[in-house]
Amino acid sequence: MGAAIRLVGRRSALVVVCVFVAAVAGGGWALAASGGGVIHACANKKTGALRLAAKCKKTEKTVSWSKSGPAGASGRSGATGATGATGQTGPPGPSTGPAGGDLSGTYPNPTLAASAKPVTAVAQDGNTTAIASTCTHYQSGSVTIVAPGAGHIMVNANAVLYTNHTASSYDDVQTFIGTSTTDCSTPLGLAGEYAIATGQPAFNSQKVTVTSMQVFSVPSGGSYTYYLNGRNGGPDTEEFYWSGMTAVFYPS
Repeated sequence: MGAAIRLVGRRSALVVVCVFVAAVAGGGWALAASGGGVIHACANKKTGALRLAAKCKKTEKTVSWSKSGPAGASGRSGATGATGATGQTGPPGPSTGPAGGDLSGTYPNPTLAASAKPVTAVAQDGNTTAIASTCTHYQSGSVTIVAPGAGHIMVNANAVLYTNHTASSYDDVQTFIGTSTTDCSTPLGLAGEYAIATGQPAFNSQKVTVTSMQVFSVPSGGSYTYYLNGRNGGPDTEEFYWSGMTAVFYPS
């Protein structure tokens, strides 16, 4: 059963339609609505009376309108909300990845890189070489070491000497570590030395051990050889008899 509303003038019709729509939206009347939110009604052709009905009579005109109007403009954005609390710290990531610097391999089990490891070389031999008053190389005294990179090489030498002495002489034998067979530039304190003062009892072929040490800087990797040299500062005969040398590389 339809509800009828009489329209009196254009303005009245507009008011009535608005009231009608409000009433429909409030659920007070049943209405004929198709899909998509369109409302259908019947208007009397003579009187303009409006009623809700699924079908209109011959004396009525079918009218319809949208249940909802067009979307309004978007409202202004609201104020930014407060910053949330800081989240908990996550668990640490896996300890993996390539090692660097003085290490090689990967974590968690890197190893010391070859360039960071000390390298040692040892040489020993025995031959008799007379020591002159000028820089003299001991023919069996040298050591060669291969450095993997830049660093320092410490060389030590123990030299066994055959020494001779007369009571009226002052004898002085020095040993050096050089970069050539004619290098006797090792400074005092690092060079080896054996001295016999004047007035000491004479002797022949007495064995003594003299130690010398020197540190050399190397700019890059490569093979380096160091030599045991000596110098006789007295009148008596002095000889190299035996030697042992060590060289140790330390990376920078």
